[in-house]
Parts: sequence; structure tokens; C-alpha cells
Amino acid sequence: MKRQITFIILAAFCISNKLLADSTFVSGTIVNETWTTSGSPYCVTSDLNVAGLTIESGVEINFEGDYVFEVGGILTAIGTAEAPIVFSQDTSGSGWQGILFQNTVPGSEMTWCIVELAKSSGIRIIESYPKLNHCIIRNNQTMDSGGGLKISLTLPDSLEIYKCIIESNINKTSYPNPLSNGGGIYVSSSVGKVRFNSCTIVGNSAFRGDGNVLGGGVYASGIIEFIGCTINDNEVFGSDGVPGGTSSGRGGGVYFEQGKVAFLNTIIQNNLARGYAIGGMSGNAGYAFGGGVYVNDGEVNFSNSICSHNTITATHGKKGAGLYANAGLLHFENSTLAYNNLFAIESVGANFDILNSIVYFNNQGNEQISGVYSVAYSDIQGGVAGEGNINYNPVFYNDTTLIIVEGS
Repeated sequence: MKRQITFIILAAFCISNKLLADSTFVSGTIVNETWTTSGSPYCVTSDLNVAGLTIESGVEINFEGDYVFEVGGILTAIGTAEAPIVFSQDTSGSGWQGILFQNTVPGSEMTWCIVELAKSSGIRIIESYPKLNHCIIRNNQTMDSGGGLKISLTLPDSLEIYKCIIESNINKTSYPNPLSNGGGIYVSSSVGKVRFNSCTIVGNSAFRGDGNVLGGGVYASGIIEFIGCTINDNEVFGSDGVPGGTSSGRGGGVYFEQGKVAFLNTIIQNNLARGYAIGGMSGNAGYAFGGGVYVNDGEVNFSNSICSHNTITATHGKKGAGLYANAGLLHFENSTLAYNNLFAIESVGANFDILNSIVYFNNQGNEQISGVYSVAYSDIQGGVAGEGNINYNPVFYNDTTLIIVEGS
């Protein structure tokens, strides 16, 4: 038996040494290098400053400590669906600082890349415009904002994120740390446009232990477009155990601060906003707003899209399971809002209009919409005034895709 155990230990030691021998160790400044599959995996042993780097498909980059991959020049990382490029931590599980584009020269591209297990956002983009295509950004975290992807822009140029998956990222913090918003994505663009095209934003969460938290899937501010996206199964959770404290979760799927946002051919489904206050604490209160979307202010265009099966739950107040609007102007056209656990649309200070849309099966069959609105040529449960409106039970093929059957 002792001889067998000794053999296993020696075999493991030999395998470990072989892996180390086959690895390429990198650190410091990277200038005009090419990382190849024959040199993979690349083990990062310090912060990296990339002045010029090409990475071949199938390469693995493992970070051996709390290091950042900062791009100052041009990064060309183009993998394939069968052989993606993987940025991850090493087996020690200590985490790393993610990929940082900050005031980077134009021309960088990441295609078919996986970015995972970073602890300071998976990718941070600050005053830079790299191409991100077919990337998977997953299982990252932060105590700042944007667990998976953080974008901060003040320049007039446009940025597009194409066919990327932002999945199972988290931000989690409590007092006295700053607010942490956007479990999956934090995006702020004061002048230029940021477009998410055919992206999937799923299973992300934002949590704050002593106050308000904004955007389980996405926190957005500025000129933002979601085209052909899926925003599903995200959660925002504000919790407070301080006497007299108030907490809220706002925007389980998306929190929109201000500016102009468009949801085109987009599905916002199965998201959750929670607000919780620990019982027995004097003056405590927990609130939840906007299970699918929270609009603080600005203009919202919701077209050919679905907002369904979103939920709000709280120990005190809760409003707008589908969409909650604090202020602004909202337009809904050719869209369906259904099966949200309270109001489909609830507005306090915003005006909204609905055209050629279905609003049904929300709020347990009670009142569907609340606020100042106009509705035309739409099917609203319970009926509302307006030209061409009806109140007929829509028949869907199923309650997930919400496609109307012929003759309904």
C-alpha cells in the first residue's frame, strides 16, 4: 500500500514538473510578441503592460497572482469557436486583476476569447475602443462596478460589443466601500454611443449589504443600444441590517440612469429585484423597483421586444415588476409585456405611450399599467381608453417565447 501511494505522489510530481516545463513564463512589458500554441500555457508572474501582442487561437494565459493585463498598444487576440483564447487564474485560485484598456491606441481586437475568474472586473474599457466579438466574460467579480465588463467613455466615438456572452459575474460590497453597480456590465458613455449587438447577459448579480444597489445585469448611462440581446436571470439585491437604514434593489435586468436607451428585438426575462431589511431593527426598510428594468430618467425606446416573467420582492415597498420609471419619456411599440409578478409598467414621474403591443397576465390579472400614459391599437388586460385598443386574451404558443398563435 505504501509503495502504491509513493508511486501516485511521484507520478503527480512528474506531471506537475512536465506542465511547468511546457509553460512559458511572462512578465513586465510585452513588445511586438506573438504567443503561440506551442508556447501555451503562458504563466503571468507580474503585471503586464502590452505595447504590442498577437495571440494565436487556442492559447491559454494563466495569472499566478493578483496581476493586471494592461493594454497600452495593440492587442490582437483572435481565437475560434473550436479553439478560443482563454484568460484565467492559475490553479492556486488567488484571482487576478482582469484586462484593462485605458487610453489605448485604436486597433485592438478580441474575438472568441474567454475571460474568467478575475476579481477587478473581467474587462475594463476606459477611453478606449477595442473590438469585442464572440467573447465569453464569465465568473468574474468586483467590489467596484461592472463585475464582468466595465466601460467608461467621454469621447464622441462609438463602441460595439458583438455576440458576446456576459455570464455569472458579480459585484458585492458594503459600507464604507463605494457603491457597486452593474453585476454583469457597467457602461457610461456621456457623448458617444455604445451598442450591444446580439449579446447574452445572463445570471449576473449585484449585492450591497448596507444600502441601494443598481442593475443586476446592467447599469447603463448615456446613449446605449441593445439590439437582438437576451437579458435573463439576473438579480439585484439591496440589504440593510443597520438600525434606521434603508436599502433597495433597483433594476434586476437593467438600471438606466439617464440619456437615451433603446431595446430593439431584445428579450428581458426572469430577472429579480430584491430589497431586504433585517427584522427587529428600528426604522429599517427594504424596497425593490423594476424587476426587468428601472428607468431613473431620460428617453427609452422599447421596440419589437419582450419583457416577461420578471419579479420584485421586498420587506417593505415594491413597484414595477416589468419596468419602473422614476422620470423621463418612454415609448413601447410592437412589444409584449407579460407574466411579470406586479405591474408591467409603473411610472411615478415619467410619461409613456404604448402602440401595437400586448400587456397581459401581469400583476396576477389586476391593473396592468400605472402612471401618465397614452395607448393605441394595443391589447391591454382589463382594457384602457384609446383608439383601436382591445381586451382579448392573447393565445401564445407557450408562455416563454410569447409568440401569438394564428387567429389569436
